[in-house]
Amino acid sequence: MADWQMREKRPLRGPVREEAGPTLKNYITPAGLQRLKDEHVFLLSRERPAVVEVVAWAASNGDHMLVFQPLQPGG
Repeated sequence: MADWQMREKRPLRGPVREEAGPTLKNYITPAGLQRLKDEHVFLLSRERPAVVEVVAWAASNGDHMLVFQPLQPGG
């Protein structure tokens, strides 16, 4: 029996609606959120460029152990 014939006989079910879960609590303070945002900015603007610079320097010297290389199939 073809797929379209099965659907004609027995239509697909609609999504089952679930009741809303419990109200989530906010476990972070405004100060804690600000610290996370500050750290995020620091990591993107200072730390990441420094790491990229070191990896690029190592790669230019022939050290490819720091550079991500995907696994080859079968190896």
